[in-house]
Amino acid sequence: MRTTLDIDDKILNETIQMTGASSKRKAMEIALREYIRFKHIQRLISRIDNYKNFDLTLKKLKSLRNE
Repeated sequence: MRTTLDIDDKILNETIQMTGASSKRKAMEIALREYIRFKHIQRLISRIDNYKNFDLTLKKLKSLRNE
């Protein structure tokens, strides 16, 4: 999908530098994917915090990731 955005040059340049991306488009794609991943992690942490006796193993958590 083609979208036109007005992004601060300083933020965009830092994003390109931090991601190591070869283009603005790729840098924004990486940044957006990482933001989404971060929000998923935050949601999982908040759900885990609701359980006092959280008994899932690492193996079970990995299998849930693939569902």
